[in-house]
Formats: sequence, structure tokens, C-alpha cells
Amino acid sequence: MNNHFKNPDAYKPGEVVISAKEIEHRLDELTAALITAYKGKRLLLVGLLTGAAWLTVDLLERLHMHGVRDAEVTFMKVSSYQNGTTATYEPRIEYDMTINPQGRHLLLVDDIADTGKTLASVSALLRSKKVATIKAFVLLDKPSRREVVYAPDYVGFEIPNIWVQGRGMDSDGYGRGDPDIRKGPYRY
Repeated sequence: MNNHFKNPDAYKPGEVVISAKEIEHRLDELTAALITAYKGKRLLLVGLLTGAAWLTVDLLERLHMHGVRDAEVTFMKVSSYQNGTTATYEPRIEYDMTINPQGRHLLLVDDIADTGKTLASVSALLRSKKVATIKAFVLLDKPSRREVVYAPDYVGFEIPNIWVQGRGMDSDGYGRGDPDIRKGPYRY
């Protein structure tokens, strides 16, 4: 994993923290690991909306292109940010998945592991539904902010404590469609 990051205070709002090219390269590496782990296992990708929508569909397409053609996708909406850039309450499920996960191999996909509360609570909920296995995939991991014990199984980049947007992540609605990850909050 490439950890080439500056001190968080050295970034200016809007400055690229991780380029689209770096993201694509890292996703190629992680896709190879996923193929080895899940080929022939009827993988169910569970994307956490809204931030992980782009990443989840991207992973599904990459897996399909590399022979994992039995994977399915579903989504959940879990929220802990009322608005702004600070988690204001415990995670709550606003929309549950539409595919029964019982007996399935699940890959929980999120844009970022920050406090760990969302991934830990969703993982516990899904384990209670008698899944075969559950692993977590995050594009970004911010372990310095962890408030609960939780470690994602697949990590794109471990980043310092910096607010970011792009590649599905936003700052009050801005930036989700940016292919780069930038320091936020930033308005284009």
C-alpha cells in the first residue's frame, strides 16, 4: 500500500490527495486478491450508500471482467452524518438490502473506514442473518480516527486524519463525481 501522504495541514482545499490513476492501479491489485478469494463462491457485494455506490459497481464490473460472473450486488443506506463533516450520531439503517444474505459470502463495500462504527454495526447485523462469511472492503482507511475495534479486510489506501471528497465521497453534496480524491471541504 502506498503511503505517500503529506502532513494533513499541508494540503489546501481542493488539492489532490490520491489521483484517479493511483486509485485505478490499487483497485487492479485488490481485484486480483478478490478473484482468488471469491471465484465460484456466489459473492454478494453489499455497497453502503451513498458514498460507496461508485466503488461497488466498479468492483462488480472488474470482477465480472476477470471471470467472477456469479457475483451479485445489493445496497444498504446507513447514515451517521446528519450534515457537514462530523459524525453526529450512531449509525442507523435507512434502507436495507433487497437480497437475502443467508448462507452467502458477503463483501461489505464502503468508501471510507473512519470511526469504524458503521462497518462494525453493519457487520454485526449481517452476521446475525447467518451469512457464510463477511469481509469488508474500503477504498480509504483512517485508523487514527477509530472509536471501535474494527479493521477492514481489504484496504485501498490508509490515509491520515484529513477530510476528503471525490470518488463517491462528498462534502455537503459536492465532489462525489470527481475521479480524484481531494482535500475537502471544497466547492468546485
